[in-house]
Amino acid sequence: MRDFKRILSSLKKDLDRSSFSIYHILKTLDLVEREGALGRILLSKYLRIGEGSARNILKRLKDNNLITIDPVAGGVLTEEGREFLEIWRRYITSICVEKTDLVSWRFVVINILSDDLAEKMIKRYGVVNLRDEIVKKGCSGCILLKIHEGRPMLLNARGEPDYDISSTDLGRKMAEICREYCIATGSEESCQKAEACAWDLVVEILIRD
Repeated sequence: MRDFKRILSSLKKDLDRSSFSIYHILKTLDLVEREGALGRILLSKYLRIGEGSARNILKRLKDNNLITIDPVAGGVLTEEGREFLEIWRRYITSICVEKTDLVSWRFVVINILSDDLAEKMIKRYGVVNLRDEIVKKGCSGCILLKIHEGRPMLLNARGEPDYDISSTDLGRKMAEICREYCIATGSEESCQKAEACAWDLVVEILIRD
């Protein structure tokens, strides 16, 4: 899809005063693909937002040809919407896990990053500043990891694999699902909150690039 970044920019445009974020918009695509057609009432419950915001999200997605609106069922993915979502998931895929023995956060999300995106993020911010940027988005914290020689390793300030966490629950889980780079984000509120921090930053990086 040649227009991926243009569409992403269009979806994010003029959200400063909205009661929903780019995360809610992208999550709607994810939910429609996983759950089937969604109307504003069910979508508002999934995303914990008002029905008016849910209606506006569906309209914005429709205006960008990513969904069609069935008058009975609600939003349905178009082929362009499926293609857009597939590209998004190549950059980042997120999985919520229960509280683990490595961190104290109640909700933990493992964000699996594409290699090129992760390297771009580390190069732009550095490990410490990248962690700070994600926390500024509202997370309780985050840790950056890399699968190195088959082992899940914490990255040091220079972005190098430094500490083996294979013996931890989180480390074992990451070793199972991560390709190379992962960011674990945490929240005391919900998995959505932990997920949104990473997604929001990824959107910013993709649009700027």
